[in-house]
Amino acid sequence: METTETITAASPLELTKAPRKAPALDLRDIPQAPGPEKGVLALMAMDPATYVGQCVTIGMTEDYFYLPAHKLLWRLFQTRYNKNEPIDIVSITQALEDMHQLEAVGGSAGLAEIYTFTTTGAYFEHYLNVLKDKFILRSIIDIATRSTTQAFDNPDDVAELLDSVETHIFQIRERYNSAKDEQSLASILKQAVTNFEKFIASKGQIQGLTTGFEELDKKSNGLKPGDMFIIAARPSMGKTSFLLNIVEHIALNEKKPTLLFSCEMPAVRSWNAFSSPAPGSAAGKSSRGATSPSLK
Repeated sequence: METTETITAASPLELTKAPRKAPALDLRDIPQAPGPEKGVLALMAMDPATYVGQCVTIGMTEDYFYLPAHKLLWRLFQTRYNKNEPIDIVSITQALEDMHQLEAVGGSAGLAEIYTFTTTGAYFEHYLNVLKDKFILRSIIDIATRSTTQAFDNPDDVAELLDSVETHIFQIRERYNSAKDEQSLASILKQAVTNFEKFIASKGQIQGLTTGFEELDKKSNGLKPGDMFIIAARPSMGKTSFLLNIVEHIALNEKKPTLLFSCEMPAVRSWNAFSSPAPGSAAGKSSRGATSPSLK
């Protein structure tokens, strides 16, 4: 009896990139605030001119809302507000029916829940701050998730990925800072009145930090938070020395911490200019290699 043996040649070894295991999906709840979302929408429906207008002014976007139904209602409210169209429940119901989107907000019952939500305007800023915070948290999660996925892919250009992550983080920071800086007109007017009252009560005294230059202090009323002064002159006119004199006065006389940034000279040269501003001083001569007999 004959037997036949078949020998299969081994295939050449193939070097393939082993697939990376994707990060496990985090099943925790996404940051959201359904209650404050309803509160903001309810106040918009109650007084569109005040609350929709304020949200449009501060640059609020649909991303502030997490629930798709609330995103849809915000877009509709904003569009009708810009067109000066009514935002009452009858008009909104009809608009949603025309768009075939009434069921997307939970039908008539879901819409009525927004319009009958019990709240007051006193809570509006609180609701808005909660929505901002949740929006920022969702943005962080989104960027972190995408960055983690890209990192598991072992990109060839790691520096490019790092730059991308850094850029997105800075964008979140900018959005957060802009959200913190947003103020209502009422709060701005209140602060302006307070500042004016302080100015009247000061009876001509300088309210901000003095600079050591009396005429400048009289014209500027001192250095105050939020102010920016630009010193402009031709080269070699003493701009740096003038600035260093102000820094020295604030640090030594006003006893306030100071921080100096220079885009044209290293730290050592800045210190040399600060410690010996006079060109004829011993330190100034020593920086050019010339020393007096007493320094040899």
